[in-house]
Amino acid sequence: HKRKRVAGLTFGELTRMEWGAWFGPAFHGEPLMTLESLFEKVNRCPRWLVEIKSSPRDQHNGHTFRLTERVAGMMKSTSQPAITQRMMILSFHPQVLAFAHNLAPELRYVLNLTGKEPIESLNHLPVSPSQLWAVDVNISRLSQAHIQWAQAHQLKLLAYTVNGPRQLKKALTYGVNAIISDRPGWLTQQIKGENRLGSASDPIPNH
Repeated sequence: HKRKRVAGLTFGELTRMEWGAWFGPAFHGEPLMTLESLFEKVNRCPRWLVEIKSSPRDQHNGHTFRLTERVAGMMKSTSQPAITQRMMILSFHPQVLAFAHNLAPELRYVLNLTGKEPIESLNHLPVSPSQLWAVDVNISRLSQAHIQWAQAHQLKLLAYTVNGPRQLKKALTYGVNAIISDRPGWLTQQIKGENRLGSASDPIPNH
């Protein structure tokens, strides 16, 4: 089958596609799950981290910002006041976060960093540090400079993607506030073990 861009298809076209068979025969016919339906099904999730990805083409033609407007609006209308502060929008694109913050300042915003960016460049972003709640740095490039910058701007520090013992040790040594992993079950067990040993690091945000 010819590959198609999701951004170039209508919602009706997307809903008529097969979404489950690639995972296994038992999932044949699984319908497309929308963000709205996901909120309804797991609305007691302790934290929502919704990442908005975009390409230069989608930013240029406005698709990225139309998408951001819909997502921010949906998160505002779906959330209850008690859990609004547990809903976060992440992006590698600071202009996306600045746009979203203007639409929904009550949500929390996290800037993803590859770690290759010069630290001084973080002082000249389209989004102000005051509009952010945290920065999320690639664990392989996480450095003391990132910690100092985050602390200087009173921001939380997150690390991605922590999937192995050496990465976890680095994250805990640096005292990050939260850890993002493709292996949440494994990570939970490892964190419990660290806590039993008296680790002073808490990788999960308290608020």
